[in-house]
Amino acid sequence: MKIQTLFISSLSLVCLLAGCKSESGEPSGLSQRAENVESAATERFQDAGDNLKRQGELVKQSYEKASADIKESAQSAGKEIKESAKSAGDTFSEKLDKPSDSKGIQRCRQAAENGDRKAQYTLGICYRDGNGVTKDLTLAKYWFEKSAKQGHAPAIQALKNLK
Repeated sequence: MKIQTLFISSLSLVCLLAGCKSESGEPSGLSQRAENVESAATERFQDAGDNLKRQGELVKQSYEKASADIKESAQSAGKEIKESAKSAGDTFSEKLDKPSDSKGIQRCRQAAENGDRKAQYTLGICYRDGNGVTKDLTLAKYWFEKSAKQGHAPAIQALKNLK
């Protein structure tokens, strides 16, 4: 806005110094041209301001879209990680269902003792069904309860089924 004012003031000064009025006091052709230039300059400055506003809106929209895309990608990656972890946990549980897998039971017990809710649930299943260990419903309940306290839904259901 300062540039526009300076430009218009300069035109007015040139017009004043050049004597832009005719002898009758009417604006001369030079005065009219100065007014035209002033009007065109004002219009161009307004157009430039409007363009900046539009560009600002486009930048804002691009930022919002990029932000949404990043959020969607992160959520998708999170789902993939959860699915992979579930698949790995299911495979681990399936291997433990074999009574002869004593090393698997040892690893599962160690993970369960370290607070792994899936391992706690799996160990509960082993004790409930006698897979790899002597069947013991008291220990099954103990491990199901530890897992259920961490919000593991299958353990919560297993506890309901035990009672």
